[in-house]
Amino acid sequence: MSAVILLFGSIINVFVANEFARRFSRIAHGTWSLPMKSFGSVTEEALFRMITRRILEGTRHARVADPRISFEIKGALFLDKDSAPKTAKPTFTLTFIASIAAAAMGQTTSCSYDSTFDNAAQSLAVVACSDGANGLLTRGFTTFGSLPAFPRIGAAPAVTGWNSPACGTCWELAYQGRSINVIALDYGPNGFDISKTAMNQLTNGQAEQLGRVNVDYRQLDKSACGL
Repeated sequence: MSAVILLFGSIINVFVANEFARRFSRIAHGTWSLPMKSFGSVTEEALFRMITRRILEGTRHARVADPRISFEIKGALFLDKDSAPKTAKPTFTLTFIASIAAAAMGQTTSCSYDSTFDNAAQSLAVVACSDGANGLLTRGFTTFGSLPAFPRIGAAPAVTGWNSPACGTCWELAYQGRSINVIALDYGPNGFDISKTAMNQLTNGQAEQLGRVNVDYRQLDKSACGL
């Protein structure tokens, strides 16, 4: 993940990469000119204030970290060559590589669909995550449709069999700029097998046409799936 930030006085022009955008204020991909105060979160404001201060102090290389964020700053100062010397304004260009463990898609696997998972009335008794200490029936759910993320449900590679500790875990799947969160409820030896509806949401309506695709995935807190 990378981003280029141009600093002009108190205004920050930010080109934000998709992953960085999702992590910070969910800013859309694009170029933005924003006063510092326009950032809704203290975390983002503090981050950009810190970056500004480091560059204005002349820092060219710095490593910065907090419990969630680590990145390397490489800054450079140059003048606009197209401007006359008397009117040339110094422009600080900051390029940094952000590595955010909580946001990084760490793995790739196969994903297909199984229309069985589209049946809201289907009993959870038929899947690996049925009963047992880790089962979904044990937690009070009864059918596929009773799960809060339905129809975004399916089999996941982390579920290795009946009563797996991975039962009910939440996974983000990403494909060509789109992503969905799914609840794992069945054994997935070949990757993810999700409902056809979820597959269409992930592939922009191309579930039948594509059949199986490679997706990037990561585990999320179960609250991201409504659990």
